[in-house]
Amino acid sequence: MKNDELTALKKDAARYRYLKDSQNQPCRDWSSEEDDMDIVGVIDNIFICTSHYSATSPNPEEFDAYIDCAMLLFPNK
Repeated sequence: MKNDELTALKKDAARYRYLKDSQNQPCRDWSSEEDDMDIVGVIDNIFICTSHYSATSPNPEEFDAYIDCAMLLFPNK
């Protein structure tokens, strides 16, 4: 594996870890005391479709399981 590929994989892993570890935390706005959703670029929660008209925001422990299931059902071609 080339150094560039390893660097890219490490960046992807760090991004994923950030999303997983910050899942269901208050909106990350350090200048506001309230949970403010009007901040451009903030990823507040990731929702998983569980049925028609229903979704859940998994906790960090469930995060991997939902992604693993999605990868099995819809593999990247």
